[in-house]
Amino acid sequence: MKITNLLFEASKGKWQQAAAQPFVAEMASGKLSSERFRYYMLQDYYYLQAYIDILNIIRSHAETDEQREFIDVTIQVTKDELTQVHIPSMAQMGITQEQIDTVGLSDAGKAYLDYLRKVSDGPVLRGLTALLQCCWLYAYIAREWMEKSADTIAASPYKTWFAAYTAPEYVAARDAWVDLVDRLAEVADTVERAQLCEIFVTCAGHENSFWEAAYKMG
Repeated sequence: MKITNLLFEASKGKWQQAAAQPFVAEMASGKLSSERFRYYMLQDYYYLQAYIDILNIIRSHAETDEQREFIDVTIQVTKDELTQVHIPSMAQMGITQEQIDTVGLSDAGKAYLDYLRKVSDGPVLRGLTALLQCCWLYAYIAREWMEKSADTIAASPYKTWFAAYTAPEYVAARDAWVDLVDRLAEVADTVERAQLCEIFVTCAGHENSFWEAAYKMG
């Protein structure tokens, strides 16, 4: 069985929890307060900045040109998303530089990023597996909601969030990541596969805490 099939089955329960989070449900219905979404955008801004740093940590452990090229592309895509989409969106919401400088990362966000840094400072497969969870989970959540509530989402002020994570380009990038992890894990033994599942599930748990913190606004 491919490792990503094992990862999916191991984390499915936590992913279903994430998809049912009040924050996500209220985005889909359009009932989420603008204050909560602004706070989420700030938290995601801090996360994406750290995400780039973590990708660079993973790159330092890369063993092949293919791995380095994949990580380089992912870093550039993330930088483009920050500068071309995320930061302009925050400005449109009225988020000021002072708020960016003073709000700070939630405790849940700090715990998640600390774990990602720890896991990523080692074999490249572990780091790629940890970050795949985030990429894949967002696609999973968006698809689940679009399949059951597309008409409601179409009228939501947050419809672009769901559109972004179900876009063909995003899904293709997720699929490429899945394929790379599957190929790298072909030589993994039973013990390493279990460790990768543990990493993936732990990241899924951190994601749930991240969503909960965003809904509670810290």
